[in-house]
Amino acid sequence: MKFTSGPITRPLKMGAYLKVSYNEKRSQVISWEKVNKNDVPTKALAKLQ
Repeated sequence: MKFTSGPITRPLKMGAYLKVSYNEKRSQVISWEKVNKNDVPTKALAKLQ
């Protein structure tokens, strides 16, 4: 997956978790923030494994 944070491209670090707000009409991410693994719901982590 390629992810950019605006005009400056920053690669993601392995093991990083992001909380993303997505606009389905525009098919684009409208905001994001880095979160700790402990803050990710258990069901979501299970799908990533």
